[in-house]
Amino acid sequence: MSVSDPLTIAAAWLALALGAALLPGERHRRIAGAGLLTVGLGLAAWGAGSPAGAPLPTPSRLGQGFLVVNGGLLLLGAAVLVGAAVSAKSGPLRPSARLATLAGTAVLAWRCAGFLAAAGPARALAAALGLGLGAAALLAAGRALASTRQARSLGRRFFPPPLEPTAPRRASSRPLWIVVAGAVAGALGPHMAVVFSGVIATAWAAHFAFHPPGGRPRPTAPALTLALVPAYWLLATVAGPVGLALRSVPDIPLSPAAELLVAPLMLLAGWAVAALWPLQRQLPGAILAPLGALLLARIALPLAPAGLEYWRPLLVPVVVLGLWHAASGGRWPLLAAGAGFLGVAAGGAAGAAGAPWLLAAGLALELAWMWSPARRAAALVGPAAWLAAAWGGLRVVEGGLRGEVVYTALGALGLALILAAPRGLAGASASRAR
Repeated sequence: MSVSDPLTIAAAWLALALGAALLPGERHRRIAGAGLLTVGLGLAAWGAGSPAGAPLPTPSRLGQGFLVVNGGLLLLGAAVLVGAAVSAKSGPLRPSARLATLAGTAVLAWRCAGFLAAAGPARALAAALGLGLGAAALLAAGRALASTRQARSLGRRFFPPPLEPTAPRRASSRPLWIVVAGAVAGALGPHMAVVFSGVIATAWAAHFAFHPPGGRPRPTAPALTLALVPAYWLLATVAGPVGLALRSVPDIPLSPAAELLVAPLMLLAGWAVAALWPLQRQLPGAILAPLGALLLARIALPLAPAGLEYWRPLLVPVVVLGLWHAASGGRWPLLAAGAGFLGVAAGGAAGAAGAPWLLAAGLALELAWMWSPARRAAALVGPAAWLAAAWGGLRVVEGGLRGEVVYTALGALGLALILAAPRGLAGASASRAR
């Protein structure tokens, strides 16, 4: 939500996120996550109804259809969250999870009472029931489809699980140091040549560091980062005496036609290092996605905003498919980092503000899983990462609704369905997805 929102909305949202994070049992956390996404979509749509930075719109400024559907989303999401908290199995944190969920629900109900009253309680409840029945029907159809031999065969062939990076052995330490040096160059380099070289070097070094010598796939993702080479040549030609230092990026006289050429090249490189489907077996996306996001934030956005806007309708659905795939495999770090990359790539102040929270959550959780096989570090990092991802995700969804309404709404609802699906249907294959 925008920074001018009442603190009560933020407090309620974070309380709901904390309650979901503390629930014992993966199944109940997944269901709570589905409810959280549903509530978040309703809140983000409410916030997107006003200009960026403005207060929340009053119900009188919103259409009746919008009020009813959003009221249904809020009621359905809250019901799912409360149901997950009440039905969760016993555990040391269950009382805290229930208390946080009930407190968040109570504050949200108080804050949204006028919104629901304007929608009509009966109509909002009917919308919630309709959405719930539709979700149940889709889950049943998905379960029936997933049980067929053809679907299982297609899943194994075209949708293998994402790469789960492990701490490289000593023999791979040299490529790992190149990864670190290249990431620093790409994130902090003062010149476009340094940034582009850092992204390319990081992608190639990560390909060697995180794959055993006999099991490396073809380096498709690293090869895609080479798109930065023609981009650099074109920009150097256009910039002339202005130069390609990052402080001079806003002064480069890039024409609209040149923007349409440069933007997809940088988007391609950033998307490649984010390593979402169909590149999910190539690179550790949760680790490298911040580098791709920084490439866009430091260079592409100030240099070619019109070009990014032109290509955004193609980029967003591709990234959304990648997020669905990461969620179906239980790869939460990749899901968080990919959503953060989307927040930057889709443009908008809200998405850019939420992206760092998601990128940091994905990176921290991935590193904790990599270097703590017993999951002790992940147990400590997990709740904090969940809260950061929930806060950043709310901002990214709001930013998406300001630009690509249909893709964002379908993406959020699709993720909610994937989380609510039984583990076998969702395909959560990784033992790390806990």
